Amino acid sequence: GGSEEMLNRLIAMDANKNRQILERCKLSLPPEKIRLIKLGLNLARHPATHASPCARNFVMVARGIPEKGWEYAIQAVLQVNQRLNDQQHPPIMMHLYGDHSAYMTELKSRPSSKDPAILFHDYVDDVVDEIAQYDVGILPTYFISESMPYSVIEYLASGLPAVVTDIGECASMLDDGLGQRAGCLVPFDSE
Repeated sequence: GGSEEMLNRLIAMDANKNRQILERCKLSLPPEKIRLIKLGLNLARHPATHASPCARNFVMVARGIPEKGWEYAIQAVLQVNQRLNDQQHPPIMMHLYGDHSAYMTELKSRPSSKDPAILFHDYVDDVVDEIAQYDVGILPTYFISESMPYSVIEYLASGLPAVVTDIGECASMLDDGLGQRAGCLVPFDSE
């Protein structure tokens, strides 16, 4: 048997490019065996909002795996809130959007996740509409294969500054090309 027998499904990010690859390799798949993952945002549909000068509502959107930095996000908010409380300031609220993975279920059950400032939300297909209501996007990822996290694209497209780890292309994503950053870059420590 040839390659056709081995290929029974395809997950693609670019329908035209993947169609060309299939043709070049002399492979074919019926359309129902190809799943297209759409990347990119319709900016007209998601106009940028402006963050509050007193940013209190943070949001994190990511896959439900530890390497996306969920625990770091929760611990950082709890530590900042302790300092804010000591100075009699209102707390930061952390809104978390993940999937229904076993990890996320376990994370929600931890004592630190029960703090009133930590708010888990149900999975949402089009999270950009949700993101627009917050002040700051956060992604403390340490995922070793991170490249250009889609959640950072969504934060920036919604007009939110982003606090992200300096991994993959995150630094270039925050760079506006004029020497300004659209948020805060946190050094990546692999340990």
